[in-house]
Amino acid sequence: MGSIKMEGLLKKLFSKSGDSDKCAELPNFVIVGFGKCGTTSLHYALRGHPDICLVRSKEAHFFDIDSEYQQGVPYYLEKHFPHYNGEKAIGDITPAYVFYEKALPRIRDILGDDVKIIVIMRHPVIRAFSHYIHSIRISEDKDKFLDEQGDIVNPLYKNVSMYSQSLKNLYRIFPKENILPLVFERDVLQEGANVACRKIEDFLGVPHHDVESLNTEFAKGYLASVTVLDRKGYIELKGKRTNFNPCDVVIEHIRKPEGYYFECLKDLAPTEMAWYKKYPKNITTSLSREDVKEVYNRMYKADAVEVSKLTGADVTLWDDIDDAGDYEIISSRLQYEN
Repeated sequence: MGSIKMEGLLKKLFSKSGDSDKCAELPNFVIVGFGKCGTTSLHYALRGHPDICLVRSKEAHFFDIDSEYQQGVPYYLEKHFPHYNGEKAIGDITPAYVFYEKALPRIRDILGDDVKIIVIMRHPVIRAFSHYIHSIRISEDKDKFLDEQGDIVNPLYKNVSMYSQSLKNLYRIFPKENILPLVFERDVLQEGANVACRKIEDFLGVPHHDVESLNTEFAKGYLASVTVLDRKGYIELKGKRTNFNPCDVVIEHIRKPEGYYFECLKDLAPTEMAWYKKYPKNITTSLSREDVKEVYNRMYKADAVEVSKLTGADVTLWDDIDDAGDYEIISSRLQYEN
């Protein structure tokens, strides 16, 4: 597509339906990051606002994935905002945008200089551990979270939590008055996203809307329960029974507010089966407050000072955090044949 300056161009693109009363408009705000910092919480909290239209799926990934971006703006609008119905605020929530170098300039070029940008930050060590938990759920990571020296093993988890580098790029591209920085522990966790929603509503210029009280447990981490069956078993869920055979691997997840779900892996390669048999011995199942404080002071304290200078956000609450030790492997609902 190249670098396209929108600045009033393509402000209205008609959807395939041809309904001139419901034309697809460009988003005027984007929640760009960071991952595992509460963007899902904000999605659930904001999606019922009558004056806000959010991307249909939780994340669009239009500006950070080349193959998506090359499809063009009409594709973006038709795929992600077909439900637009004249709402004042139109938003894309994709936390990967802040971390990928091409995404932010593309957002500016396509959505214009007036687009509102929202960024949310979380205690760097807890964010990294939540990232680790997410990867464990989908079996991408099979290592401990910390190595013997107390350093975060995976460089991706470690680097995403170095917020200042991405924020410098963000504030270089967009004017400071167009950026709303939020702090997860203060704006989301304490009040179930209500504080963040009020700040976002004011920032976007839309009326306050009552948000249902969200259970803050959806912000905590749950490690999947993994069972390698040595006999026949089953799970009953919503009146439906699913049967399993010996050597099946049953992985049970929980993610609030969506709830419990499970998957079954069959016919695994011997190396994969060996790993699942050792689970959770191979992974980190808890993180102490002492570990959190030590890693933070050694790896992230200086970066947090830079974050405060860039954003004006008070992150001193990260110095003594209570959001540690809330991670647990969920209880299995597997039952066995007699």
